[in-house]
Amino acid sequence: MLKKNKKRYKYKSKLEAEITNTVNCSVLAFLTILVKINRDSRILAYRSNKEIEKRIKDYKVTMGFGLHTGWAIEGAIGSNYKIDASYLSPNVNMAARLEAATRQYGVKILISGQIYELLSQELKTYCRIIDIVTVKGSLEPVKLYTIDSNEEGLKPYSKKRMDFSNKRKRDKQILIKKSMKVSLEDLTLTTQILNKKQFKRLLNNARPIEFYKAFNSAFEFYVAGEWKKAKGFFLKCMLIHENDGPVNTLYEFIKGFEFVSPKNWIGYRNLTSK
Repeated sequence: MLKKNKKRYKYKSKLEAEITNTVNCSVLAFLTILVKINRDSRILAYRSNKEIEKRIKDYKVTMGFGLHTGWAIEGAIGSNYKIDASYLSPNVNMAARLEAATRQYGVKILISGQIYELLSQELKTYCRIIDIVTVKGSLEPVKLYTIDSNEEGLKPYSKKRMDFSNKRKRDKQILIKKSMKVSLEDLTLTTQILNKKQFKRLLNNARPIEFYKAFNSAFEFYVAGEWKKAKGFFLKCMLIHENDGPVNTLYEFIKGFEFVSPKNWIGYRNLTSK
């Protein structure tokens, strides 16, 4: 039995702890990217680029991520002229489809139910289930989760980014990595990262509590096929927080059926968009 920090971390085995650590790090890595693209002055400069403004109003650099887990075959794909390392499997396809679906749901990150089940309880608290779907190439329904973020709450970096051509600064970065490795081994890395000021600004208070209460009720009625009841709660969500991507997506879906679920509704739908 592996027990660290008593109340917070309890795992049946060292393998289970390592799996949770790995999955946590995959999510935290993408959240870190969201922080950096919304704080780095070199990236933020594109928002005020006059040439870009002429073509795209209110332009900003953004990214979407899809996370899934499962087996894959690694190998070299190509010809005598060009070879690339690639991964092939239905699970790789699932991750790609989730990434593409971030645009449909208007979110930055989509996490499959398989990933969600492997996360630590600490990270699960930031996840919101937003749909249950089947995708092309898979008949099994997949639960979709997202992590709500507040990029507007982030502030640009006040210091210049570290120049790693300087040996002293490179040595400092090595010490940081060693410290992170220790934190990873004693299962405190997730807590340390989430407690950083920029992550609190990104994740905390992304939506009011009243919004989540209304959304949870709306989602329960949506899955149960009671779409007229779901409609009222989705409208309440819109009043509390405008332009929530998952709310708008599900509302438009049930609106297409005039808020009456079809007779063959079984609690999930086919995600037709690639």
